[in-house]
Amino acid sequence: EWLWANACEDNCLYSEAIIAYQFIEQRGQYSRVHVISRLALLLAASPDELCRNGPEAVAYAKEACQISEWKDWVATSLLAAAYANEGNFAIKYAKITKDLAPTEEKETRQERIEMYQANIPYRLKGDFQLKDILSKFD
Repeated sequence: EWLWANACEDNCLYSEAIIAYQFIEQRGQYSRVHVISRLALLLAASPDELCRNGPEAVAYAKEACQISEWKDWVATSLLAAAYANEGNFAIKYAKITKDLAPTEEKETRQERIEMYQANIPYRLKGDFQLKDILSKFD
């Protein structure tokens, strides 16, 4: 299941990846923080708007932060992205992320802060759009 979810994500099949991670979450077979982190990322930052769900992304990201006791830069980065997706550019979480991040990530985290200050949400790379595929069947 985990390999399938990752393969879907790697191939920009975001809706399939979300379903796979939700199935994994329900079964409780893998580290909860890893599963909910993947879900938070996809639900907040999918380039396919049909896959995004801000409130769920925020809930998963908050839980990841709580599990890590607010000491994991990835979790706080997910929370910042989730809030940004909702139009709430919570710069404070992006700044916390930069403070917690390893040296090699500081520049990227600063870029993310600047994106959020410009009211630009983070999006995963990829041009897959489910609605574009579905429109071919209309």
